[in-house]
Amino acid sequence: MPTLKRRRVAGNTAGRAGSDADADAATSVEDDEHVGLSCCRCRRHLAIDEDHVVLGPCSCTICPSCLLRDHARRGANQLTCAGCGETITSHRMICPARKDSQDDDDQEESVEYAPCDNTSSTVDTPSLHDVAKMHLISKNGLGVALVRSAGNEGEIVLLLGLRLTKTGQQDIRESFITKEMSFIPDPSSGTLPADTSDALCEFCAWLHPQVVAPSVTPQAMVPTQTPREFFQHSLDNYTPMLALLFGLSTGNSRRDLRKIAGRDYQSHQSVYLAIAVAHDVLLRCSTGYPLHFQYVLHELLESQQVSNQFRDVLSAMRLSLGRIHQIREGATLASPGPWFKHQLN
Repeated sequence: MPTLKRRRVAGNTAGRAGSDADADAATSVEDDEHVGLSCCRCRRHLAIDEDHVVLGPCSCTICPSCLLRDHARRGANQLTCAGCGETITSHRMICPARKDSQDDDDQEESVEYAPCDNTSSTVDTPSLHDVAKMHLISKNGLGVALVRSAGNEGEIVLLLGLRLTKTGQQDIRESFITKEMSFIPDPSSGTLPADTSDALCEFCAWLHPQVVAPSVTPQAMVPTQTPREFFQHSLDNYTPMLALLFGLSTGNSRRDLRKIAGRDYQSHQSVYLAIAVAHDVLLRCSTGYPLHFQYVLHELLESQQVSNQFRDVLSAMRLSLGRIHQIREGATLASPGPWFKHQLN
């Protein structure tokens, strides 16, 4: 009959006291059967020569793989024991089967945990920049694709959008979008990939509700203005659409109001006026009524003798009022003639 050797092995003995608990902590035999030692996470029985970790201060035992998994999932929170729920402040790694073990003495390594305060302002949370970088390099490998591109130069753009919408007292609906666009021209044609334009269009369509709706003036609040009043209105009402067009057309992130409104910088005024006109023309595609600029141009046309064909062209371009719209003074415009319908067909 093989000789039994009894020694103390740290196990899931939290809450047990006295010599009986110490004596029953673990029992080993030469055939590697082990009694009383198991992982508090996966409940797997551990062999006597198997590496294991003793958690502190609760003295529960956990296998290294489960400990690593718990550390990976805890985020910025303090680690807690899966067996007893106590907060862990240290652990002891025990490796009985290390080659440098002598006379069955376990080789141990103790680690004290640093305090973890997940309510502190010093805890770093991933920024959108970090998320984009991780998505770019780790997930899709776009950085590698850029390096391996046929040309020596090029750019790959990643657009990320997150929309949180509160639908009730506690309900929040989220919408997330990511679009990758390659601005590396095709070596043979010199043009950009077709899916680049499609991706940009899809991202802008995702932004449509947040950009267009807040930028539209209600129909009852659209006044008849002079060109100067229209220009001042665009300065005073910097809508999301106007900001988007200004950034895209000028490449500037801020308006220089001193130059735009100044008398000595006519080029700046002309650029901003063109952006304001584009603002109302593009929004006219989403509204069922004319906006500020359409009324400004209509009033100018009323003071000139222009043909109906010219009016129809401007109406088709959303630049002026169509003949089906009623003038505020009460006059009703005629329906479009055959020439206008022919031009659109």
